[in-house]
Amino acid sequence: MVFFFRTAALLLQLFLLSTPKTFAKVTSYTDDHLALLSIKAEFQPSNSFPSWNISDLHFCQWEGVTCGSSQDTAGRVTFLDLSNLGLTGTMSPDVGSLTFLRTLNLSHNNLKGHLPEELGRLSHLESLLLWQNSLEGRIPADLANCSNLLRLSLGSNKLTGEIPAELGTLRKLLVLSLHNNNISGSIPPSLGNLSSLIHLDLVRNQLSGTLPLSLGRLQRLKHISVTRNRLAGEIPSTIFNISSLSRLYLGYNFFSGVLPPDMGNTLVNLEVLQAFRNLLEGPIPISIANASKLREIVMPYNRLSGTLPGDIGKLTHLSSLSLRNNRLEARTAEDWEFLNSLAKCNSLQVLDLSYNKLELGVLPNSIIKLSTQLRLLGLAGNNIYGSIPADIGRSVNLGSYVSHRHHSFNYWHASKVPSYLVIE
Repeated sequence: MVFFFRTAALLLQLFLLSTPKTFAKVTSYTDDHLALLSIKAEFQPSNSFPSWNISDLHFCQWEGVTCGSSQDTAGRVTFLDLSNLGLTGTMSPDVGSLTFLRTLNLSHNNLKGHLPEELGRLSHLESLLLWQNSLEGRIPADLANCSNLLRLSLGSNKLTGEIPAELGTLRKLLVLSLHNNNISGSIPPSLGNLSSLIHLDLVRNQLSGTLPLSLGRLQRLKHISVTRNRLAGEIPSTIFNISSLSRLYLGYNFFSGVLPPDMGNTLVNLEVLQAFRNLLEGPIPISIANASKLREIVMPYNRLSGTLPGDIGKLTHLSSLSLRNNRLEARTAEDWEFLNSLAKCNSLQVLDLSYNKLELGVLPNSIIKLSTQLRLLGLAGNNIYGSIPADIGRSVNLGSYVSHRHHSFNYWHASKVPSYLVIE
């Protein structure tokens, strides 16, 4: 009899210990279910995901919903993808109840309203993909609580306010994409703490101030895009020490100062250098020819001066060299050596040196050695005279339309892509 009571007491104790856990788990399942229904209620058209209306279908089987398979995540929503469904409406704050969510993808819809602060409750979240919507308001600072976030993509919305400095605590973040918004203020120096960051895209905002020196600490960074903002001041020298950098987009700002003399030796992986319509001055560094992976150098509408590096043809992958509207000079045969060198660039498609201070009595025959891929050759607004080399039409892909005026020529149109050669 004593044994019976002891056994019964032990079983009762085990039941009492296990019941709260079981109850909590059931409650969690219910929370996920209710959260999904709340999210759906805010979206139109509701028939975009018909499986959500089938009463006897478990929510883990609903379209766009994936649940976990491990012991801890079984029956819990870990992946929610409702992208490209043409949805309108707003984001329900109840999204914060999906506490095991790792990926939330609502991109390519037409959602409006503010980002819920409750997103900061998603401590397991790794990807927040909300780009190409019409979301408004500020970026919640509470997103800094999503400590496992790898990708934060909020581009092509209508977000305003400043970039929260708190985002600098997201040490695992690989991608920060805020392009095409109305974000203002300065770039917080705290972003220099994003030690895992690979991709930073802030294109087409209203950002002002300078590029923080701290960005130079991001030694895994491959892509920086800040084109079309209101940034000013010198480009920090630390940026040119990020050896992993492959794409640097700085166009349509107010950057000033000179390019570092050794930038070609430090940016060994650079493929694209784009800095058009700024206030950059001084020479193009001779070392740029050592950045052997460079494909595009696009820096028109600046104040660059001096001569082009004579061995620029070492950049054998070069497809575009656009330096229109600068103050570059070439007066001697040695200054024009760059043209012979560029003959080594077999992939060259764009060479635009229009409106500089290039001088030459006769256009050199070396121009016919340029790549057969060449589609745009611009030399207008310089002081170049003489006849057109007879073989250039056969040597480069510029077509045959020529307009003569006073022993000079104005336009050569490409045969496939609208482009021109202008020499006046």
